[in-house]
Amino acid sequence: MYHVNVIELKKAMIDAGLDSIALLSAATNINRNTLSDILHERSYPSSDVMIRLAKALCLTSEQCGSIFFAQELTEMQANAN
Repeated sequence: MYHVNVIELKKAMIDAGLDSIALLSAATNINRNTLSDILHERSYPSSDVMIRLAKALCLTSEQCGSIFFAQELTEMQANAN
């Protein structure tokens, strides 16, 4: 199961100078409630939302992978055994 690495997403927001939901919403044309749900891990972003976020935050493909396709720690530990 994948989840959004919210800490890395927030770091990317700060790096891009979009350190609030309102600023990120304006830059991506994504509803503030949708962004809030993603940042509070209540929902997972659609591919369209991921693309918009990646463009606005100038994310590399590696950053996108680590932010949007982070594995649960318990799952990674189970795979290591």
